[in-house]
Amino acid sequence: INVKNSFLGNLVFDENGLPKTTKKDSDYHGYGVKSIKLIVNNYDGNVSFTTKDGIFNLNILIPLNN
Repeated sequence: INVKNSFLGNLVFDENGLPKTTKKDSDYHGYGVKSIKLIVNNYDGNVSFTTKDGIFNLNILIPLNN
């Protein structure tokens, strides 16, 4: 799964590789990417976040079991 979105300014990533929210009220934002990472990890998958030229990329790999 690959999701792309544009952004303005600079994105900062925390020590876990997750993007920090740019919202003023950071106590109530940023749960979405944490939830995505938790769910994907439960399925032994991989999540990565990258930025380039004003584009934010979310990549999710989940292995298929036979």
